[in-house]
Amino acid sequence: MTVEYTVTTPEVKELKEIDININELEKELDSLVEKRDKKASAKGKYSLETFKANKEANKDIEDLEKVIAEAYQERAEITNSIYLNYINQLKNEINRKEAALLSEAKELFDNKGFAEVTALLGTETTRLLQLNDQLIKSHNSSMKQLIDVLGIKNKNILERVQREYYKGGWGYASVLGSYFHDVKRSVSDYLDEIIRLNGMPNNKFEIKK
Repeated sequence: MTVEYTVTTPEVKELKEIDININELEKELDSLVEKRDKKASAKGKYSLETFKANKEANKDIEDLEKVIAEAYQERAEITNSIYLNYINQLKNEINRKEAALLSEAKELFDNKGFAEVTALLGTETTRLLQLNDQLIKSHNSSMKQLIDVLGIKNKNILERVQREYYKGGWGYASVLGSYFHDVKRSVSDYLDEIIRLNGMPNNKFEIKK
């Protein structure tokens, strides 16, 4: 079975209902404000009729704004209780995909002779590392989308997610990248031995960690 080296943003089911409700409430708020402003424009800003209409409309608007604020507070409480589960779900998915990509690389390179490994380095390394880059970009994009869906605003939480869950950047070493460093070092060391011993190395080539 072919592995798709991308990850997808999980659906946050716990927020689905409240997001629908908030959306409906905000549409109603926009409608109330629009109706109030249209009446004021038609009758004149300082007319008695406008004053009475605004007084009633403003009360409805104020009440609705309070309900919306309470809904957002409840949403934030739900997010605080579930966000780690979803972030870890995404983390586990990329870990599985990274492991599958590493397994594909090891199947190609492990237990192969020196000549075969050096030949593969010119083609398969590029392909696999490009897939790895695709996977990392997919993960980071999905993580950003998940954070947006969750609506996390807490600075400390956002910094922790950025630090612990995003992949790539300066100093980052993927599991595949680390493996290819081992391959590169093993090939280089074995080539040094071939040169040093005039083409008659003492040991069988193997990829060493």
